[in-house]
Amino acid sequence: DKTNQTTIRMLKDEELTTLIKQYEDEQSKLEADRQKQQQTTTSTSTVEKDKK
Repeated sequence: DKTNQTTIRMLKDEELTTLIKQYEDEQSKLEADRQKQQQTTTSTSTVEKDKK
């Protein structure tokens, strides 16, 4: 029974890793977009606060 749970947990970890990877990809894309906007906008300082 315990080995079963471990396998499930490992599977979940793999799924999590994939999700995290996708999330990070999205974040870097958004970050790049924001860098572009930062050159034209000054309201990005509020976004920085929200991130924390």
